[in-house]
Amino acid sequence: MKTESLSALVLVSMVLFLPACARRATMVTTYTLPPSTAPSWVGVRVEDVVKRWGSPSERTADGEGGTILTYRTKSSVRVSSDAGEWGGMNDKNEPGSGYRDGLGRRIETEIPRAPTAVFYVSAQGSVYRYSISAAALASGKVPDPPAAADSLALPAE
Repeated sequence: MKTESLSALVLVSMVLFLPACARRATMVTTYTLPPSTAPSWVGVRVEDVVKRWGSPSERTADGEGGTILTYRTKSSVRVSSDAGEWGGMNDKNEPGSGYRDGLGRRIETEIPRAPTAVFYVSAQGSVYRYSISAAALASGKVPDPPAAADSLALPAE
């Protein structure tokens, strides 16, 4: 009986510990992606951006001598609040809180919309970074950047 128990213990041990000694092969697959064929706004002159997108909603400094052009489809959304709506009566900054301004008037709050596109323009006047919202890209209404030859051509003298 003792021998059978010992044999069973050895067998169970081998079944449990042998797979731990086995070598595991790790396969690494490397993919090389072709360069993007999508046209880019990087390197495009600021004049060409404004020509294709129109006047920006905002122009701010980038802190390095350049400019940030921000385009928004709408500048903000107006949210109204009335005392008859549910919500806490004490939080005047919460839309729908029911806060009144002391004269019994309705409070309206402006909520800024996320930008449609943002272009970072260097001090030399060319785009060095940009961002276009996924919603704008999905709409199919985003203008294409000019061809490289058009954008990089020197102005006629």
